[in-house]
Amino acid sequence: MALKTFLAKLLDVGATIVALLLLASCANNSILEPYEQPKDMSSETSLALELDCLPSVQEIEMPPTQAVVHWQTRCIVPRINGDGWSLVDDRLWYLNSKGIYYLDMEGECETVISGPNEYNTTFFVDNNIWFAYNYMSAHNYEGIQEDQVSFARYDLALGKYYEYSTDIITGVNVTVLESLGKVIVHTNNKLFQYYKANDKLTEMPEYGDYVWRIAGNDKMLITYTEDSLKLYQTNGDFTEYAPKDCLPDTYVTTINIIGDEVFICWGGEGESAGVACLNTKTGAWMHCIDSMSNNSFLTPYDYTLISGYGGGIMVRENGVVYLPLMNAKPSSLLKFAFSQRQFECLYSTENRIYDAIPFQNGTIIYQYPELIFLDADYKTEYILRDVVVQELIKKSSDTFIAITEQGVFECKYVSTK
Repeated sequence: MALKTFLAKLLDVGATIVALLLLASCANNSILEPYEQPKDMSSETSLALELDCLPSVQEIEMPPTQAVVHWQTRCIVPRINGDGWSLVDDRLWYLNSKGIYYLDMEGECETVISGPNEYNTTFFVDNNIWFAYNYMSAHNYEGIQEDQVSFARYDLALGKYYEYSTDIITGVNVTVLESLGKVIVHTNNKLFQYYKANDKLTEMPEYGDYVWRIAGNDKMLITYTEDSLKLYQTNGDFTEYAPKDCLPDTYVTTINIIGDEVFICWGGEGESAGVACLNTKTGAWMHCIDSMSNNSFLTPYDYTLISGYGGGIMVRENGVVYLPLMNAKPSSLLKFAFSQRQFECLYSTENRIYDAIPFQNGTIIYQYPELIFLDADYKTEYILRDVVVQELIKKSSDTFIAITEQGVFECKYVSTK
């Protein structure tokens, strides 16, 4: 019995030694080594992985026919509750219902303004942050309680905060822009001019009441009311367009000016939808897209493709004009060809397309739930996966910022031949 016990123990020891030898052999043959990345992938692991901001972020292998491209992504900060993002002086400015803040590229957050007001709109004009906010409730003439909306600005150079009182207005449809050499504030139905000399907002009754939409630049100001589109130019010329002049006889959702071209999106529930283009030099109108057309990208009466619910016209760097049709089948990204004065389909996918910015010689596209790069040869690469993108902001020629629900990411493009 003692001999059997001894032999059993000896066998156990021998098995352990054999196992250790096998492990050593495996190690020497690299069987247990981590998976080695292909040579054409980045040698650096995304910092987003290290920070656990987005566990599914990964760099991808490029096709052998392309240049070696590495997307280096860095999570600046995990999820932030913010809106109205803008990049000014290498700081990301944003606001929420409690205040206005900025975030530097190292992830440090500073509070600029905080308080009980509900901040909801922000614009960066003339080295100032202009914003509107709901500051209290009141009862209108029908006895219905409504929020009162006020304007304020923050002077970036002086670091000072100024408030301006106006009449009680409803809603939060506020626009601040520079046009015709003026800083103009548009509320739901009126225009105000800001005078820097005395720091006052003064109403501009010459443009009428109930101005629904406004757009402008240093050469022109465009206002849209319920029955006409009015064009004011620096040389004093004035032109008014009505539906008989090709202005869409339905609700105008957005107006954008690029050079001499004015893009007008229209659409209403149960009505047609589309995009019209007006050349302010020649006066020529063109319906670029119309849901009632036989060769349209749109389906009849699907107004959400053009309205704010579907994204609308996006004017990007150097006058690039995109129109994402997220609800189309398939979802498509259109790009305006100025030489032909028409939209062309740049990219289509089964995923919904929400946003796009020009980048390098291609396009950064957010197609839920992925952020991809479409190069000049129409080949795609993944940048971030499983993300909900709120905003894309170009930082430099090789870097952009992705504001997502999973975090704020700095994405850098590095290419080698």
